[in-house]
Amino acid sequence: MLGLGASTASAFPMTLPETQLTYTYNGSAALYQATQSLGLSHADVVLLPAYCCGAEIGPFEQLACELLFYDVDQQLNVDTQQIAQLIAQRFDIKAVLITHYFGFAQRDILRIKQLCFDANIALIEDCAHSLYSSHNNKPLGSYGTHAIFSPRKSLPLTEGGLFITNNPASGNSAVPVPTKPDLLPWLQRALYSIQQFYRSDKTHGVNNVPRLLNIGFWCVPAVVVKVLKRVGVFKNAIWLTADAEGDAATPIYNVGMSQSMQTLLHRVRAQDVVRQRRDNYQCWLNELTNSHHNTHANPLFKQLPDECCPLYFPLLVNKPPEIVEALKLADIESFNWWQHMHSAIDWEQFPVARKMKQSIVALPVHQKLDRIQIRRMADRINAVLEQ
Repeated sequence: MLGLGASTASAFPMTLPETQLTYTYNGSAALYQATQSLGLSHADVVLLPAYCCGAEIGPFEQLACELLFYDVDQQLNVDTQQIAQLIAQRFDIKAVLITHYFGFAQRDILRIKQLCFDANIALIEDCAHSLYSSHNNKPLGSYGTHAIFSPRKSLPLTEGGLFITNNPASGNSAVPVPTKPDLLPWLQRALYSIQQFYRSDKTHGVNNVPRLLNIGFWCVPAVVVKVLKRVGVFKNAIWLTADAEGDAATPIYNVGMSQSMQTLLHRVRAQDVVRQRRDNYQCWLNELTNSHHNTHANPLFKQLPDECCPLYFPLLVNKPPEIVEALKLADIESFNWWQHMHSAIDWEQFPVARKMKQSIVALPVHQKLDRIQIRRMADRINAVLEQ
């Protein structure tokens, strides 16, 4: 169900030639590669979405760029008019970042592309949520001059980002090639992932003997790695995980993806991943849209476009922390999505983005889920809403 196979036809952006594709440690590192390719530096002006997780801002802050922001609407479509006005007012904007949230394409991507083209501004597509999504029969990531992806968000990878350029002739050839991750930290992440796999596999019960033996077996090398780390082996290695953000993420900006993760990425049966995620999203729609509690919880996107490969099922609720905590007690992982308010943004100027940060719970649609599990989660959510 993970969509991995011995062979498969590659999907965009993995079909791109080496001159257009760079493997990075995560999405933030990919975005840093974009800044380097564009030659951005101190005081260069960039236009960013106010509705963001905050990690997107890091690479631009690291370069001391001047940051301008724009708002979104209630469906997370960018305020195109606001972008047009800012471009008209500021002739020094070097780049615009557009995010395709939750795998759903930005409605006005063609107009935004034209605005940037007319003003000779680089358009960077943030496709961190949008691996395998398309729009008008064209893959997301192929509209802008540059794009970044974070395949580890959609696939079982310990690390991985992708930076692509759709116009390699315009790039900066002096950009250094990312280095490979250090071996021991990579091994630690891999061992942790294996342990988590067996911890979450409760198909035959929590106390299933093979499951417990596998957990114990993989704990042994994990402990050895921890000991080696403690005594100073590879003391100069980068031990950060791919979740690193902000100033802490700076050491991984020039780090690439391990060969093992690249191999897994190229072995993915993209069509299986897309089909399962879409089926799971539709199941959530059926369970929650038809519920009599829908006055208290509404899907952010009530329709699933034909070309969308969703990352999560975003649900609008009044009190996201309560839903997240209730699901956690039932051993179900969900997220109070992007609740962090980045200090670089004046939130009074962006009321919709601020409201979205206070209203969304992200529910899983990953390809290991089935309909029975989704119905169980939906029942739990409805029980909370009854209280």
